[in-house]
This record gives sequence, C-alpha cells and structure tokens, in this order.
Amino acid sequence: MPRVRPTGFCTGAIGAGRANVGFEAHANGSYVAAESRGTKPLIANRARLACGSGLTRWMQAAGYIALKPKVNGKYVTAETSARRR
Repeated sequence: MPRVRPTGFCTGAIGAGRANVGFEAHANGSYVAAESRGTKPLIANRARLACGSGLTRWMQAAGYIALKPKVNGKYVTAETSARRR
C-alpha cells in the first residue's frame, strides 16, 4: 500500500502535462507541505491544503513525474544524508 496518495485540489488546467496536486500521508492523514518556504524537508503536518501550499506535478517521459512546491519552485529530490548511511 502506498505511503502517500495524490489528492487533487485547486481545480483548473494550468498547462499541458502539469496539474496541481497535494499528498495525504497514509500514516497520519495529514497533507505534505514544504516548511519555511521550502528550506526544510517536506513533512506531512497540514490538516488541509491551500492552493498556494501544494505541489505542481510535471509529467515526464516513460510515465515519471517531477514535483515542484509552489513556495519556491525548486524540484523535489530524495537524497540520502551522510549521517544515515
């Protein structure tokens, strides 16, 4: 079972291959947000989403997607911390 599931909000087309999305965490039912204008890791701690706090989903080749938080416009990445290795 997935740990997060996409939840559409802020309806309306925003461009070819793009959509506004939010993610609701399966673990706690809270929505994922980019804290401190995107300077901290994504965290699921919001009871509801506002249009400005979500993510833009960009369709990529081979069925992949890219995510950008609206607060800073930088792509979401998954990196391994040196401390966790």
